[in-house]
Amino acid sequence: LPLPDDNAKLNKVPRYRNYRTVVDAVSELVEQSSYRTVEALVTSIARTAVKVCKVPKITVRVEKPSAITFAACTGAEITRTADDFAAANESPRAPAGSLVSADGSCSTAPDSARHSAYIALGTNIGDRLGNLHKAVFNLRKNLPRSRLIETSFLYETLPMYVTDQAPFLNAACLVKTELEPLELLDELKRLEFEMGRDFTVYRNGPRVIDYDILFYDEVVIESDVLTIPHALLHERRFQLGPLCDIDRDLMHHRLGKTSGTLFRHLTTHNEVPDDTVQVTPLKARWHTRPNPHEGCILKPLNPKTQKETVFMGILNCTPDSFSDGGDFVSLDAAVEHATRLFNDGADIIDIGGQSTRPGADPVGVEEEIRRIVPVIKRIREEGMEIPISVDTFYAEVAAAALDAGADIVNDVT
Repeated sequence: LPLPDDNAKLNKVPRYRNYRTVVDAVSELVEQSSYRTVEALVTSIARTAVKVCKVPKITVRVEKPSAITFAACTGAEITRTADDFAAANESPRAPAGSLVSADGSCSTAPDSARHSAYIALGTNIGDRLGNLHKAVFNLRKNLPRSRLIETSFLYETLPMYVTDQAPFLNAACLVKTELEPLELLDELKRLEFEMGRDFTVYRNGPRVIDYDILFYDEVVIESDVLTIPHALLHERRFQLGPLCDIDRDLMHHRLGKTSGTLFRHLTTHNEVPDDTVQVTPLKARWHTRPNPHEGCILKPLNPKTQKETVFMGILNCTPDSFSDGGDFVSLDAAVEHATRLFNDGADIIDIGGQSTRPGADPVGVEEEIRRIVPVIKRIREEGMEIPISVDTFYAEVAAAALDAGADIVNDVT
């Protein structure tokens, strides 16, 4: 990965590796295994080293002593790389509750995009949630020769370095790309500019969006324009937290520690403030919005930081639920009950179209959609600004409910 800067200091792959991590992972695998052939065992060990421990290339040899008369041993030896274990059906995914773009269209990179780039996102100007959604959308649609694979949860954090500014929303993404590091940096700067970032603002000041390259494969780069792994990652909880949602085992090749180890050190160090809070956005009533630019309030998910109780109103559009089966089967009755819940102060309305009562008859996808989607649409048409969750275990029902205006999938499984 040559850099144009003559003064750049570049090491492609460091010589050292945390071998203890590899040994522990392989030992656990072997102790729990019951393979019948050495061929299966060597393949599994190689897969664990490559996929779990992020070893770029490994040779594994397993021997079975005295298995054949007059032979010292039988055995198998293989050499594998990450390309050998690339999933043919790998598709974009995200942890439950994570930040994803509302647009589900495909991105601009072929499935063969071979480089893994971990990118941090942050914003503290205007509609912060909208900014992050747009930033993720741009990674999906407008980052050339790249494919968005995974996103983290969403975090609200206090500003660091320059503290006299608004709190940030932060997230992280994994992108597969064909772009080289400097090309990727240029494209991310272009996306920042197109979103309106003012590059004349003082360093670490307010920004509409910020993309930071945290890791790029196992490359180590030090130059005037780019440092990988990110030079300040080890001291930033607001980047390590989201990064660990995606992969806690990424090796920081300057420090010889994983991202999970670095984050754990910060979270247990007495002198480091606990100012990173995982949040989920909920549609807000107009008079409860702390920020007039945002149509959502951000509810902390950590019980230690949850300052108030959130009330959920239950709306069962079923004939056979526990206590109210049949009461709200008609569209008018269901919407009237939703309105009553809203006026009584519910923070969320949970709508279900299938009873989970023991012994209840299962309902198919089409029937469940018929029961709940019209209710969701009518609630939105009448202008109720309240989060709606859909109580279902069918992906098709969840998708139809979200399209109709629901905000949350309450998977009862």
